Amino acid sequence: MLILGAALSAACQATDPEATPSLVATTRGTASAVRTRQPTPTRTRVPSATQTESPTSTPTLAPTVTNEPTPTIGTTPDSGLELTLLLPEGWRRLGNERLGLQIASPPDWIDLSDRARAGGWLDSFGPRMLLVADSQQSGENVLSGQSKIGGGFVLGFVSEEIGPSADAAASLVAFLGEIAQEESLVFQRVALDSSAIPAAYVDLESIPLSQFENESQQLSFRLMSVVDPEQVIQTFFLMGADQEDWELYRDTFEQMMHTIALSGNLSLVGQQLKSGDQVKGDLPQNASQLWPFNSGGGQYATITLAPEDSDIDLTLVLIDPDGNILASMDGGYAGDLEVLTDVLLPDEGTYVVEAGEFFREGGQYQLSLTLADEPQFGGGGRIEIGREIESELLENGEHVWVFSGTAGQEVSIVLTSFSDQLDIILEVRGPDGQEELILDEGFAGDAEVATGLTLPVTGDYKIIIRGFAGRGGPYTLALDEGSESTLNFYDAGDLAYGQTGREFLQQDEAHAWFFEGSIGDQVTIEVSPSDDNLDLDIWLLDPQLNDIATRDEFLAGEPEKIEEHLQSDGQHLVLVREFFGEPGEYEIRLNVGGEGVLEIAGSIAYSDTVSGTLPSDQNVGWSFQALAGEIVNIALTPTDPDRDLVIVLLDPQGETATSVDAALSGLPERLSSYRITEDGEWMILIQEFFNEGSGYELTLTQQR
Repeated sequence: MLILGAALSAACQATDPEATPSLVATTRGTASAVRTRQPTPTRTRVPSATQTESPTSTPTLAPTVTNEPTPTIGTTPDSGLELTLLLPEGWRRLGNERLGLQIASPPDWIDLSDRARAGGWLDSFGPRMLLVADSQQSGENVLSGQSKIGGGFVLGFVSEEIGPSADAAASLVAFLGEIAQEESLVFQRVALDSSAIPAAYVDLESIPLSQFENESQQLSFRLMSVVDPEQVIQTFFLMGADQEDWELYRDTFEQMMHTIALSGNLSLVGQQLKSGDQVKGDLPQNASQLWPFNSGGGQYATITLAPEDSDIDLTLVLIDPDGNILASMDGGYAGDLEVLTDVLLPDEGTYVVEAGEFFREGGQYQLSLTLADEPQFGGGGRIEIGREIESELLENGEHVWVFSGTAGQEVSIVLTSFSDQLDIILEVRGPDGQEELILDEGFAGDAEVATGLTLPVTGDYKIIIRGFAGRGGPYTLALDEGSESTLNFYDAGDLAYGQTGREFLQQDEAHAWFFEGSIGDQVTIEVSPSDDNLDLDIWLLDPQLNDIATRDEFLAGEPEKIEEHLQSDGQHLVLVREFFGEPGEYEIRLNVGGEGVLEIAGSIAYSDTVSGTLPSDQNVGWSFQALAGEIVNIALTPTDPDRDLVIVLLDPQGETATSVDAALSGLPERLSSYRITEDGEWMILIQEFFNEGSGYELTLTQQR
């Protein structure tokens, strides 16, 4: 970390030593220097990962397999892997897209998934489970293990015990075990085409699941296997009804089969947690882990992820019972803790903690969960040096965080507001109650940064946090040890070609922006001050932190621009600084190939699907109007099987709200259950990872 800071400082000094004022010790966003990016595995073009089955292949145990001319299961832009039939009129989609399973049903069918989890089925099937029934009573009969249920139901679940297989019928054989060896069984394989998903089903009078092992069982079943696109997990759908009523439900089951959707979520499921648990996790590469827990609603959750491997950069997401992201934390760097503090759980049901790694690398970690009826950190608490905490300040509230320091020790404190209504005030008091520092330099939504603060005596220090005019809101507090070797470089984030960012420079601060570039790219970088008194400087550095170009040609208030051909592949840096170290806001824009590389294709409305062509070395943008609190799903599908598309979502200010680049070449990218944070015109930016052209289909839906 310090090596990177020193290299950046050296680059600035080498460019113009007289014009570069000395940089004081400071940090921002987290109490560390610029985020160190771990080496990422080389990304290569690969054929489409979509799997197909040979019409003549048979499972290992060789039951009879037939092919039915039923509608094709394929990939659609709407919600993952699903059958391409349109939903019958009035049908609605049930289940949980973020956790991986969805199905459509007639309008009077009921989603009992949360009821099943709370009723003990969570231990058997995990959080990636859905249960729908044609009535509340028939669903309750299924849950209570009745021999007759008086209706129909569908159970969807994921099995991590069945080994990966591209053959859906073979997955059924593996799941059914001894039953599958009966010669009378006939496996029906759903007809496939070149873009289809392997799927097969079998009709049964018994099923090897403890929930249906009733000696007087009088049910008939259809068990269907749908192969995950990455072949990491196997997904099953069990359809059931009373034996004498099976024919009454057959047509409905046939229709429901062709609405099944998978999200392609490769997460592995850990044990069900309870308050006070501390568990160990082991992340494989390119996957995350899910840890479910139940809450009666109205509780407060505190969750800590601690890496056991110092080179992994953990991410923490909390998912509510509806599958929406309730809270997330990715404020630390490799080796740092990730902590969510006093997150309100508003609803009764099953919540899921998703542990991931920023670079999709593997590694071991520890997870702890505490549930409480009242906020445990509502007034603050203890914080260790080197730690970052997320919390929420109530209206007219005050938080006091206490840390131990020694005489002569230097610390840096970064207090970041997550609300544009919260103008946060930072105060530090010594062991004797003496005021060491008070800051209220930013505006609402800005960070307060204390850098290189020297502690006069040994003892407990208090960090006091309150809002101007008693305002409340969410914030993060980062505390780190600072010294003269810790430079004031703030990781402002990632930029993509065609993207505009906006940031606020604090006093004596320099910003580092990251972007991926390729040899031969002609990049244009332009920074524009929002204040006529700001005199901005910019530098462009290659992946080895060698200075490529610098600009300081114009006076205060004027934009500065770098136009340069890149000589290297990899992650480049753009540094932005104010000549005299003065604070102020600015805008930065990155383009490739000169001006006009961002093509605004038009606007898209909810439930629309649009198609078009992304030219080489360009970006395409689609705008849409949204209101704060709305939840949106975005699906982007390449029509060229060897193209790797990227979704970038820009907020109304043109800043990156989030981006998605998770799927392999040829497969759809999906942004699921994203909650809009403010009213206005948002934009979906379409990119190709290798800057190559591609046809695409884009779908935008609103989640109800």
